[in-house]
Amino acid sequence: MEWQLVPYAIPLFVGAMLLIFTAFFALSRGSTLAAIFLAISNILLAVYVVGYAMELGQNTEYGVLFWARIGYLGLATAPVAWFLLILAYTDRRKLISLFNILLLLAIPVITIIFAWTNQYHEWMWQNLRLEKVGEIKLASFTPGPWYWVNVAYTNLLILLSIGMLIRTFFRVPKLFRRQVIVLSTGLLAPVATYFIYLITLAGGVPLPGVNWQAYAFIITALIISLGVLNYQLFDVGPVARDAIFDDMDDSVIVIDKRMRIIDLNPAAEQSLSCARAVVIGQVIHDITVAGEKGLLERYFNSSTPLDDISINGRVFDTSVSQLARKRGQSNGWLLVMRDISKRREMEEKQKKLIADLQAAYNKVKTLSGLLPICANCKKIRDDKGYWHTVEVYVRDHSNAEFSHGICPDCLTELYPEFRDEEHKNPDKKA
Repeated sequence: MEWQLVPYAIPLFVGAMLLIFTAFFALSRGSTLAAIFLAISNILLAVYVVGYAMELGQNTEYGVLFWARIGYLGLATAPVAWFLLILAYTDRRKLISLFNILLLLAIPVITIIFAWTNQYHEWMWQNLRLEKVGEIKLASFTPGPWYWVNVAYTNLLILLSIGMLIRTFFRVPKLFRRQVIVLSTGLLAPVATYFIYLITLAGGVPLPGVNWQAYAFIITALIISLGVLNYQLFDVGPVARDAIFDDMDDSVIVIDKRMRIIDLNPAAEQSLSCARAVVIGQVIHDITVAGEKGLLERYFNSSTPLDDISINGRVFDTSVSQLARKRGQSNGWLLVMRDISKRREMEEKQKKLIADLQAAYNKVKTLSGLLPICANCKKIRDDKGYWHTVEVYVRDHSNAEFSHGICPDCLTELYPEFRDEEHKNPDKKA
């Protein structure tokens, strides 16, 4: 195959490099499902753009046909990747299954097979030939029946993608609408040029002509690159809500690198006493919590643990964690506020119980250890060196009180007359 460099091919090669760069750049900013499908679609589009660039420089019909087939490896499958990208971005992940992906790839696979076997049936291109236009040779053909099937399928997927984006546009906060506009504009660029190309074919405009759709994909790459760089298209977007369950008890607030609130769950709305649509897009410093402006911002600027937040009689344990750091840079933060009011109430009750028990313990006086006692008078020495009678010492070191009586031995020794009388009258007690 003979090939020569033509001016039309130069921007295509540049565009292919840009598409590949954008693919890896999107992955480097975060391996979300949407970023993965963006990378896949851009690589497939790069295959198509390179294939068409090589096709433009061919001098033989065989060379044109070969590189057209190579280009269709990307052109037929890229719309499927775009469609899956939009499903992921608009939070329709449940529709992304292996079965659905294989189903979506059915027509593209048939298209590729028909492209590589076109010489046997001409279902893709009929009367393929080269015509000289100026100093270059361009392919001219009559579209076959399956060519139009592939065209219809491709545009159906793209239009469905745009439809999902339009629906998302009216459902998301203003901050996300710029992202939706970026994606929609990127999709519309190749669609618009493709329709112009089809009108050219259907209107009988003399062919051959350059397929400007390949150049439109370069515009798409530039637009997506702008979105990735300026709007953090896949850093933190509506897809971030996949990690936030609406029925979570904890209040969760998603904050981007510019300290703007980009999402929060219903629990956070209730805790902050504000509507989601109102606070989305606001800087965290401007949010008033518990009557104090910028209260939440201190959790991002302090290197030491902070006290809990009390809001409307409820106590919240607040923590901040970073999202998907790449090369030491954070893509945003998650601020989580956990309601610990019941736990704090139980802690206060526990503290009160411990205090009551300590007070009761302090009231209980016990005797223990060795007591120094006089061998003669039986006085006891205290820890300060003073001697006390047994009654006084026991009274001061316990809650016991003494009542005085006399034992039988002492009664016999001291009062024998009462002892004799007791023996005569056993029912009478001393």
